Amino acid sequence: MLAGQGYEVEVIETVGAGSAAKQAAEAVARGTRVVFACGGDGTVNEVLQGLVGGPAALGVLPFGSANALARDLGLSMDVVEAARQYGGFRPALVPVGRVEWEGGMRYFAVMAGAGPAGALVYRMMATGKRRLGRLAYYVRAAYLFAQGRFHRFEVEIVESGKQLGSRSVAVSAMVVRVADLGGLFQRLAQGRGSGLGLKETEFRLILVMPPAWWSLPLWFLTSWIGLARWNPWLRVLDVEEFQCGAGILGAVQLQADGEWIGPTPVRVTMLKDGLRLLMPEER
Repeated sequence: MLAGQGYEVEVIETVGAGSAAKQAAEAVARGTRVVFACGGDGTVNEVLQGLVGGPAALGVLPFGSANALARDLGLSMDVVEAARQYGGFRPALVPVGRVEWEGGMRYFAVMAGAGPAGALVYRMMATGKRRLGRLAYYVRAAYLFAQGRFHRFEVEIVESGKQLGSRSVAVSAMVVRVADLGGLFQRLAQGRGSGLGLKETEFRLILVMPPAWWSLPLWFLTSWIGLARWNPWLRVLDVEEFQCGAGILGAVQLQADGEWIGPTPVRVTMLKDGLRLLMPEER
């Protein structure tokens, strides 16, 4: 199907965890103009690392569970149909998120989170249950939410259009760039604020205030029934950057695009014109 859209296709399998970034960079060095990430958001994230700042464009063929980036691009979840759609897609320069922590730096396309989101990915990786798919995520998420044992941490925020930052204490900090995170989590990005969109140069930051045992279930419930704006334990802001400190009583885990990174402290910023992304012409 891609050949029918004018592409000369070479299929390259990944050879291990994290290998896609190096393989993508090597393909670009050989003169490749488009690299398609065939997988879910985690695979897309790995390929992304090898393309940021370079001349090649990123395409997505959805083989994962959530496929949040593919959904935001309006791609069909049928892979063959998605490949057909690329006949009407063109490369566009878009910003990417950048996470900096003590262990290094990583880019992301869809979302990053400290607190429950990071703990969920960390637990899934540690128990080896990621191979069970989305159902395992739901079961583990329900268990973590029921426990409510998430440590508070300080968040320093630079809101869009403001020079002075502000501070807050939260049990969850999640920054998102798309409106639909997929499945049971699809509505968690809704609420006040406008910083959603792959071409936006700001983030939508969702902060959940303590106590976790009450505020986290309430966040989930009010988001689903469309009442998030009335939730007093929830702050939704458009921000240019933010920093999360270490947990007040224990470690706070961090993830980006469903990939575990490590514990806070962390700084999250935006890299403007960081990636060439194949998008519908009307976008």
